[in-house]
Amino acid sequence: MKRIRVIFALFAFLSVQFVAAQSEYMSFRELKDMKDDVGIVNLDGAGGIRILSKRADLIVTITNAKNPQIAPKGKNGDGLYVYEVVVDRKETKNPKVEISKRGDIDKIDFVASTTADYWRTYIVEDVEKPIRMEDQTTPNDVITNQELAEVEINSPIADLQINCPKGLGATVKTSRKTTDKSITVTSIVFPVKPIMDLRKEIERLQGELDKLNDSIKKEYETPTLNDRQREDLQVDYDKVNNDLDTARTRFADMTNIELFATGTNRLSIDVSEARPRSKFVWGVLLREVIVEKHVTDFNAKFSEGARLYGLREYDNARRNFLAAKAAKDAPAELMPSVSRNIADCDTCLVYENYAKFSLSRMKQMKAQGSGSQAEVMKYASGAIEFLKVLNNYNPCDFYSGRIDALEKIVEEMPLDMKFTVTKWVKDFSGFSEKGRLANVELWADYGKDEPAYKGYQTDKRFRSLISEAPARYKKLGTTGNDGELELHLVRKNLPKAIFFRPVGYGNDIQIMYMDVKDIMSKSEGEYNKRQFRLKMYVSGK
Repeated sequence: MKRIRVIFALFAFLSVQFVAAQSEYMSFRELKDMKDDVGIVNLDGAGGIRILSKRADLIVTITNAKNPQIAPKGKNGDGLYVYEVVVDRKETKNPKVEISKRGDIDKIDFVASTTADYWRTYIVEDVEKPIRMEDQTTPNDVITNQELAEVEINSPIADLQINCPKGLGATVKTSRKTTDKSITVTSIVFPVKPIMDLRKEIERLQGELDKLNDSIKKEYETPTLNDRQREDLQVDYDKVNNDLDTARTRFADMTNIELFATGTNRLSIDVSEARPRSKFVWGVLLREVIVEKHVTDFNAKFSEGARLYGLREYDNARRNFLAAKAAKDAPAELMPSVSRNIADCDTCLVYENYAKFSLSRMKQMKAQGSGSQAEVMKYASGAIEFLKVLNNYNPCDFYSGRIDALEKIVEEMPLDMKFTVTKWVKDFSGFSEKGRLANVELWADYGKDEPAYKGYQTDKRFRSLISEAPARYKKLGTTGNDGELELHLVRKNLPKAIFFRPVGYGNDIQIMYMDVKDIMSKSEGEYNKRQFRLKMYVSGK
């Protein structure tokens, strides 16, 4: 509870000290129904977070992990920009996500509860009427009942909605403040025993998991068990680990009260630390737009860096971001965002040089009449890939126009793809490949929208899916005993995505769905012959 108070105290300080585009504010909410739609993804046991937004200039950082993988992925079928974050769950299962607009000191943050090999999806939106919270709790705020705790919310916002999770078991009452009839007082009273019991269950499961993990480590270092006993030990570990993930997710869902009104951002009150008789008082107010007073050295450099980045002047933008980082008035809380801006500049500088080299080589060969058509196409194709990366990091007509022009040059060229599908299993040493997978069918999806995961979750549902839209789905081929399949594709008519459907494996291997853009970005080899290696998780082995 105190952490929230610190955040808003910090905000009050920043509002006075810095100049920023305060007319727009961002809000986030989790698209919980998206979890099943996205389905299982191969993240090598890591946790995935997907950010969707109409904005192309978001800066996403993870503040409690050292090496998260963060990358913009361009627009999806709904016209929203996608930002993907992958976090090693051994480092943290609950990454703290901070999101800001490039060059803006304003930010939002939340803690995500990740699941192994799953995307948790959030949407970030600009809001018309930003709201904020004030901690109004005093030392005398307690209640008499030993079994209960209370949250009191005072607000002049007429249409404020308060969503209490069902698991909290809260009783909600509203009234008008006696001294000010314009203020609505909402009292949320809830039992603390379910929270404390679930916290103890999480602690118990964590202790049990630690013991099992120690046993596995000892067995790995000095084997004493037979194969069946090792398998049973691994099964016990997986079960406790899954139970712990479920308990943590339930705890996070149970202990967050959500507040919002029409056109506002969403706020949440965390009651996970509630104890018997504790009472917390919060004021919910409209957030005022701060009139610009003066420009600090940090903010001037930070804003200028963002402006130059938008103009594709990455070297000068980087210099300004570095200057902002070194400014005497630079707030420590914004350093992750500044560092991410610098890293984006570095990425764009690298791919800009790659693209320039490929384009210059292509123009040189065409002008001199040297090199074969295949060589010219090789550099044109390379330039396309590099420009697409740049367009993901800094979407603009400059890049998209050049991509379109180059794609017209190479669209008539053939594209050979070699797919290699392998088994991916988990044992005492972790995840590893265990041979090739035969009889995996590849089906092309020529539709515009990604089908819901539940629509192909089982083989029966998959057969029903393709039978309902035979013009949309086309079988491309099946892997042989060596787990390989070579395809001859047409560049100007590539499918949106490909299903990988294992046949004859029962429920041990799930059908996978991959966007062709991801396949192309992760493939290797020559421009006209790409190779892609896919690991499919095999359970029950």
